[in-house]
Amino acid sequence: MAKLTLQQKLNRPAELVDMPERWAAKLGAGKLLIPAPQDLEAVVRKVPQGHVMTFTQLRAELAARAGAQAACPLTTGIFLRLVAEEAEEQLAAGASRVAPWWRLVRDNGALSDKAPGG
Repeated sequence: MAKLTLQQKLNRPAELVDMPERWAAKLGAGKLLIPAPQDLEAVVRKVPQGHVMTFTQLRAELAARAGAQAACPLTTGIFLRLVAEEAEEQLAAGASRVAPWWRLVRDNGALSDKAPGG
């Protein structure tokens, strides 16, 4: 199987699935959103300069937009990393307006260890 390009990974569609039983106690029963990276990027782009959004707030926003109980923490983190890597590639190519991934922080205020340069 051929390796997917970054662009192919970023263009995958969102998916609503039944909440896995092992996660229901923590996240609640209902639907779990496997977010689309482009939807995640759209939320990131709306975080104003001088402000930050926590990963928990990001997942809540994505879930609310999709009518889901929660957004998958694992895939949201993976896709946020992809959005960050794409933004860094765009900056290196001379772009001036990219998704400001650095405005997304852990609940304790720290940047992700897996972020570019982390």
